[in-house]
Amino acid sequence: MASKLVQRNAPGARRFVWQWKDNIPNRFSFQGNPGVKVKLDVSNTPLEIFSCFFTNDLLDLIVKETNWHAAIHPPAASPHMRKWMPTSRQELQAYLGIWVIMGMVSRPSYYDDRPVVSYIMNSLLMS
Repeated sequence: MASKLVQRNAPGARRFVWQWKDNIPNRFSFQGNPGVKVKLDVSNTPLEIFSCFFTNDLLDLIVKETNWHAAIHPPAASPHMRKWMPTSRQELQAYLGIWVIMGMVSRPSYYDDRPVVSYIMNSLLMS
């Protein structure tokens, strides 16, 4: 009987039957010491705090893998897109900074034609 149940519930089997006993998660006790492991205080700048999570090594790895992927899978030619240029750590930091700002400032559209908004979102961040 057990071998039939295993065969019936094997991945890709036609007659899969969900069984509670088949879905018992492993329980592991937590062995770490929770909490932030860096010394931060009110004098830290937002960039210093950001750098605790996105180190230069991590940013360089993301840049390397992004450029590698673009070389292996070049984007399709389009009249609306510029030719791919390899990215850099500074460009990635600007991109992530835009996402942080977009998360803090709720707007119905970030592509706004009003002079003040377009100046901040386009001129300062994407120059």
